[in-house]
Amino acid sequence: VDDLLYPNPAGKFINLRNAGQISSFELYEISTGRMVMREEQPGDRLDVSYLPEGTYLIMIRSNEKIQAQKLVISR
Repeated sequence: VDDLLYPNPAGKFINLRNAGQISSFELYEISTGRMVMREEQPGDRLDVSYLPEGTYLIMIRSNEKIQAQKLVISR
């Protein structure tokens, strides 16, 4: 699986590759499994500056596929 987002680790923003093909995404805290962000048809740049540092799982839906990638937020 190609990297779906960059930079990783992220500070304030993440960029989504092929954002035009993404129908939605969800971001979960790995430690609790709690969803912290969900967006339908996101843009190519997302603000994550309000999220605490830590490790997250991003689930991206596109072309009837679901891809997952780990995201680290570190400042």
